[in-house]
Amino acid sequence: MSKTKIAWATDSINPIRVKGGGHHCTKISVGCQNCYAEKRNMNPFYGGNKIPYDNRNVEYELNLSCFDKLPKTKPAIVFVQSMSDLFHDDVPAYFQERVIDEVQNYPQHKFLMLTKRPKSMTHSIIPWSANRNNLILPNLWLGVTVEHPDYLWRIEKLLQIPAAVRFVSFEPLLASIDFGDYVIKPVKGISTTGEKITINNSLHWVVVGAESGSKRRECRLSWVRDIITTCYDADIRCFVKQIHINGKVSHNMNEWPEDLRVQEWPA
Repeated sequence: MSKTKIAWATDSINPIRVKGGGHHCTKISVGCQNCYAEKRNMNPFYGGNKIPYDNRNVEYELNLSCFDKLPKTKPAIVFVQSMSDLFHDDVPAYFQERVIDEVQNYPQHKFLMLTKRPKSMTHSIIPWSANRNNLILPNLWLGVTVEHPDYLWRIEKLLQIPAAVRFVSFEPLLASIDFGDYVIKPVKGISTTGEKITINNSLHWVVVGAESGSKRRECRLSWVRDIITTCYDADIRCFVKQIHINGKVSHNMNEWPEDLRVQEWPA
């Protein structure tokens, strides 16, 4: 897998697979209910293994050859592990470390790692960074999914992880979410060499989108507006992926109210 239809990425890769083929994950929150990856995994046409994303134990394998399928020179925005969760508790920590190491070999690309398990991400990223003199990869973006206010704690965990770019995916957006308490505005500071610097220990980017599919749940336009407003007030870049309008899921910004036509990238 390389090219993707995901609006905020150009490519996707899945270095972690189930031994023998296909993918697997387990559902841990309300956003997982209508998992698109599970639906694809049930279809052999997409390379699936017909195994539902339940609580069964599976054996994972690592295959880094998917990195070789990325563009050689043209910069790409790569969604890592689009079919499951790289930081699933059952994925060996050594596999996660190898994937992060591989990111260093492709500095021309940006790699996005998104999880609903920030505690596991913390246990992987912080030791990885510390063992390399607190290295922060400039082309590695780390994010968490927050589909409902019950999971705002994931942002708190994300803010504790060293990263060049931190982002939140409010997709599928299933309720009104106020994340203002988790926004830390950039502040000015002085480096150890006396230079003026900007210290940003906050979020850099937000993706927001309504649920898609035949079983999609409600996503009010007012919920999307509130997230955009919080982003603007905190100088966080915002990317609206899709909305519910006129009884359908719309990816076409020309159909949206003008104030929702926002698709920005981190500076």
